[in-house]
This record gives sequence, C-alpha cells and structure tokens, in this order.
Amino acid sequence: MAYDFSTLNDKEFERLSRDILNNKFELDLQDFKGGQDQGVDLRCCSSVNLNAVVVQAKHYLKSGYKKLLADLTTKEKPKVILLNPDRYIIVTSVPLSNKYKNELFALFRPYMQTANDIFGPEDLNKYLETDAELERKWYKLWLSGTNVLQTVLRNAVLGRSAFAEQKIRKTIQLYCHSQSYDDAFDILTKHKYILITGQPGVGKTTLANFLTYHLMSKDHQLIYVDSDIKDAEELFVSDPKVKQVFYFDDFLGANYLEITNPRTSESGFVNFLERIKDTKNKYLILTTRTTIFRTAMDRYEKMKRVKVDIARKEIELGKYNELDKAKILYNHLYHANLKEAHKNEIFSKKQYWRIISHPNYNPRLVEFITEANNSSDIQENQFMAFVVNTLQYPEEVWRYAYEQQLTIEEKILLHIIYLQKANTQSFHTKEMFDIMLDYEVRAFNCQPKANPFQNACKKLLDGILKKEVTISNQSEHIEFINPSINDFLNHYFIQNEEARWKLIKGTAYIEQLEQVKQHFFVYNTSKLQSLQEETSNFARYLLEVFDYIKSLDVEVVDIQLRKCALLNELFSLNEQVAEAVDHQILTIVTTYPINSIDKDNRSYFIKLVIRAAPHSPLEAFIEKQWDEIIFQLLDTAAIEDDFEDVLNIFNEYGYVFDDFIKKPGFYDKVKGYLEFYIGWQTESWVNDDKEGILCEEDWVLSKNDVKIKRTDFLYKFAIEDDFFFEENYYKDDKLEALIERNQEYAASQAARNTLINKQSIDSGAGNFEKEIEELFTGSYDPNDPWLDAARGPQF
Repeated sequence: MAYDFSTLNDKEFERLSRDILNNKFELDLQDFKGGQDQGVDLRCCSSVNLNAVVVQAKHYLKSGYKKLLADLTTKEKPKVILLNPDRYIIVTSVPLSNKYKNELFALFRPYMQTANDIFGPEDLNKYLETDAELERKWYKLWLSGTNVLQTVLRNAVLGRSAFAEQKIRKTIQLYCHSQSYDDAFDILTKHKYILITGQPGVGKTTLANFLTYHLMSKDHQLIYVDSDIKDAEELFVSDPKVKQVFYFDDFLGANYLEITNPRTSESGFVNFLERIKDTKNKYLILTTRTTIFRTAMDRYEKMKRVKVDIARKEIELGKYNELDKAKILYNHLYHANLKEAHKNEIFSKKQYWRIISHPNYNPRLVEFITEANNSSDIQENQFMAFVVNTLQYPEEVWRYAYEQQLTIEEKILLHIIYLQKANTQSFHTKEMFDIMLDYEVRAFNCQPKANPFQNACKKLLDGILKKEVTISNQSEHIEFINPSINDFLNHYFIQNEEARWKLIKGTAYIEQLEQVKQHFFVYNTSKLQSLQEETSNFARYLLEVFDYIKSLDVEVVDIQLRKCALLNELFSLNEQVAEAVDHQILTIVTTYPINSIDKDNRSYFIKLVIRAAPHSPLEAFIEKQWDEIIFQLLDTAAIEDDFEDVLNIFNEYGYVFDDFIKKPGFYDKVKGYLEFYIGWQTESWVNDDKEGILCEEDWVLSKNDVKIKRTDFLYKFAIEDDFFFEENYYKDDKLEALIERNQEYAASQAARNTLINKQSIDSGAGNFEKEIEELFTGSYDPNDPWLDAARGPQF
C-alpha cells in the first residue's frame, strides 16, 4: 500500500523513520533532543563515537526537492562535518528520483556508505509492505492508505457525505492518540455499543469517527442514524454475516426535543439497542453532551433500567494533561494553512503555553483558531491577541462575522438553522426561510436580492454551515458547521430582546415554536431576566396566532393537542394570561374525541390532564370521561413510562387504581394490556443480566431478580403474575458456554486494568514541560526566561 505520509506531522514522521530503521538495520536509534541546531534527529552511539549513526528526518512533502536540497546544503552539511558520524542517513517524504539520490549522496560523501542511506517515500513504503505489524502500529498511516480509504468509502454507502475522503484524511491528520481511544475500543468490543459523553468541544465526535473508520475498514457497512431510530431499524440486517456499524452523533443533543417527543420515545432506541447486542457483527456508536445525558437518564426510567451508561465513555477535559493539549495544538498548527507570520507569533516567546495553559482550552477552539479563514483579515502581530480573545470569550468567536460580514438574508438563514430541529430537510429549511424573509419585508421593508436562499447558502456553506446528504433516501440537511455557532446565537438572542422578538414573529411552525420555548422559556434554566413578563408575552403571542400555527410534517393533520401542550408548558404566567391559556386548553380538550388519542399525541394529552386545576371545568370533563380516557391511554401505552403516566393520573386526581380494576371486566382488560409489555420487558432484563453471569449462582440470582421486577411492576396495577414461565427466557443448556465466555473476558479485563494501573503509577501526574518544549522547539532549557514568562499567571 502506497502512502504519501501527509497524515503525519514532522515529529510523527521522525518517529516512524526511527521505527523503520531500527527494524531494518537492527539499530538502537534514539530520539536526540539536543536542540534544533545540532543537526541530529536520531542517533545511535558506539563505544568510540557518540555519533556512530546520525539520522536526519525531513518531512518536506509540502516544500519539495529544491527546498530540501537547499536546506541540506546550507544548514545541515556544516553540522554533519562537525558531528563527523560513522554513518549519516537521510529519511524524507519528498519523492526522490535516482538523479536526486545521487546528488544527495555526492553532497554527503564520505559520511554516507552508499546512496542506499537515503530513504525516500518509495523506500519507506517498500519496507512497510514487509512489516505488517509496524504498519498496523502506525494507524494514522494505515487508515489513510488508498485501499483502506476505498474500503471505508465503499462501506459509507448508507452514510452521509461527512465521510468523504477529504474529511477522513483531515480527521486522521489532526487526531492525537490517547488512552481514551484504547478505552473506548475496549468498551465497544465488549458491549457492542458505546455512548461517548463529554462537554462541548472536547473531542467526542473525533473519537467516534475514528472508531467508525476502524470498523468500516474491517468491512462494516456504515449507517448514519438521523433523529429517528426507525431509519436504522429499517436498514438493520438480521443476517449475522452482514457487518454493520450504526453511528448516531449528538444523540440526545441536537435531537433533544425529538427524544422528548412522544412520536420518537426512548423505547424505540432501547429496542434497537437490544437488537444490536443480540446480533453478531453489529455495533452502535453514540455521542452526546454530558449534561443532556444526565437529564435523559433522570427523566427516562427505561433508559436507566437498560443500563445504557454501562458502555459509556466520558471524555473529560480534565483527562487531557498538558502534553495531550500540546500535541493537539501542535498537530493543528502543523497541518493548518495559517500565514507563516501567524504561526510564528505562536512560537515566538513560547506563546503556545498561553494556549495550552488557558482554562478555556478545548480542541474545538484550537480548531477554530488554526482555521485560516477565521483569521484571514487579522494583521501581523495581532494574531495572538485574536487567539487569546477567542479563548477568553469562546461564545463570541462568531460575533464579528455575524455583525459585520453577513447580509440580512444570510442572518435569516442562520436564524432558521438555529430554530429548526435536527436533520430538518433542506426544502423545509427553505420554506421557513421564505416565511421569515417575507416577515422582514412586510415589517421592516427589507429589500432582498434575487435568489436569496440559494445565495445565502452559497455564501455560508463550508464556512458557517455545512450540507449533509443521507444517501439512503437522498434527503439533504443544512446544519451549523460548528455547535459553538448555536451557542453564540443563544447568547445573542438572550441579550437582545428586539432581535429575539423579530425571531419569534418570523416563525410559522409548531416545530420552531417548540424550539423557541426550549431556548428561552424553560422555567428552571431560562436566563431571561424578566421571566414572568417575557413568558406571559410569549403565551399571549401564541394565543393570538394559535389558529395559524402549522406543522412541517404534512402527514400530521391534527396538532391541536400539541399546541395546547406547548402553552401548558409555559410557567410563571401573570394571572390574566394564565386564565386565557386555561380557557384555550379547555376549549380544545373538551371537544377532542377520546378515541383520537394515539401513540403520537397521548403525551400531549396527559400533560394537559395532569395540569388541570382543581374543581375546574377541565377537571370535571376528565372525571366524566374517566373510564374511557384510562383505557385509551392503556391501549396506546408502549413503554413503562406510559403505564406509569396512567398511575400518576390516578394519584393526581386522588383515585385508587385497585378500586378501578374491581369494576366488572376491568381486571382482565387491564391484564391484557400489561401482559404483552411485561413479556417483552422480561426478555430485555434477561439479556441485560447475561454479561454478568460468571457462575451458576449468578444465574439463579438473575432469575430471582427478574421475578421480583415483574412482580413489582404488576403489583402497581394490582395484577397477579400468573403467566410467567421461566423456561421461555432462560436456556439452562447454554449456561456453561455463557459462563466460560464471560469468565474469559473478565480475566482479560483484569489483566489489562492491572497494566494500566501500573503504567499510571509509573508515569504519575507528570510534569510535561520538557516534552512540550522539545515538541515545539526541539530543545529544553529550564532556565529560559521566556519559558518562565510564558508559564506565569496570564489570566
């Protein structure tokens, strides 16, 4: 496999050169950190000559042969003469013809034995072909190889354009190997799924991408999951011979409202997870923000019970030590197309320490400051000021572009993306754009240019927005290229009341208004200063436009309950507005057919029922229709939370469920609804326990535990568990094989953890000052005054 070595930085290329030469010539070459002017990258000592073998690694891929020859002639040859090595070797990524090798050999005679002491990329590739183990060790090379890339791209046929070759190469270039990757790979191997959590910008998506690339290179077909898990279900192939990896980026994050929407309840995800775990050659990779993961786990009982967090890998910023941060920064700087003057500012006076040591450091901000387009208009000697300001005020990195560089049409497009739900199709984005633009024309006499949507997209794509295509159904989505844009807009609208109301009044769809509520009017998280006044004004506005609110989903004809539920979720209203809201809800609910309550709208109905004021007309209506409502809600229940909702309604109204089922025929009817659900749930509990079965006692305990769970659930509804047959769920003849497999894995994990703990003790917390200085400058002087100044208090 031919490599051009473009995915490696210069330090990585040097270490690869060391590994190849050590293996090929059985040398003991060591990294030589004597300083960048000593003319030595690697050396091997003998008893009579400290410089017996000297190696120079020149990663001049971008510079070419002329630059290589010039530097070797003017800079390196005088150093070689002083070093007087027994043997001098050059390794370079610049393609070399025989003519070029002969020129270099003539330049360095007699320190070279033959022209074979000059290694170009052709020689490196030739050796790597004979050493598969070394090739695999250098995963950044291996994954970027033509054959592997083609395999990855071929298996992305059901994925998205994000996995284009250029994107993959860039991800590989910028990735810095850490313990997180090894831990994550072990978790994925054991559990067949992994949930990667962490704060924004710490590298969740990059880690997930790398895991995905690895599986795709092993012929696993990629299915990129959008907000609806049903899409993945449809593409799931039950045949265990078909290798598949399902990738759900920003799970629970950008899709938070979709998850809370009853149409996409968490039971769908849990069911799918069980299929992944039970089918060979299937893997699931998910990422989400830590705070949203915790909220979901608190809210959804089903997700707790399926133990989703067992296969969770937390990527914490605290786990990045200074050396990790330095490597990430160095990698980005090396591969960035920044102006040389801007790069030099970072290296000057060791100012890279100001970035590495900054309390707001994260990989996403490093990516932002090293992206040339973001600093193209920054003058020389002003780049570090731009960098420090970006780190100091991370939410403001987009303010200049937003306020100074965008037209009205371009801002409107950003506002639409800000308010749209995850994976909204682009034709819906245009519909919402046209409506908001029309509002600007009518209300503020905006004068748009021709083709405003197309022109805004063309201007913003690849700089602020990105376009994704789901190949399986050819649907197209427009999204923010970086989540920090969403964070900036959120901060901007919270601070700017006039802009916020222009945003609200430019909406027309329930999906947008739900996002407005989530952004600004959630009672315990809202950052608005006058919350009651602001929320009351929003509720009053919703009442004014109630009959005109529509849904982007053309298949949903009736959204009356959904609109009422949105009103119902607005707390801290003034008395007058609260009365108007209650009246609107009463009008809708009392005229709504009970048999029209289904799986899609039952959640909205329940919210309205539970919030009915005591002794109100709405409460009287509910009590009059009580039996019909309860059985309709039981009939449409699909998960445990749905059944719990029914019990909550009884508690809220002061009724006892035991009395309810004593009515003629009610016991058998309720039992019928519960029997199907508890059968499926029992199978899920049994599968959850399988991984922890290490002996027969565990098997018995699992059986007892499942019986207790069934009894506890059915007891809530006063139903006896007289329909549980153990043999339907536990196959005793397979117990021995299950125990053997689990014990083998437990032993391997124990050995690995012992090794990791030993390595952790050996390495300690570590002071990485020396390693970082050698990374950036090639030398280390602990008494350097610039080092003390750079590492001193800055913030």
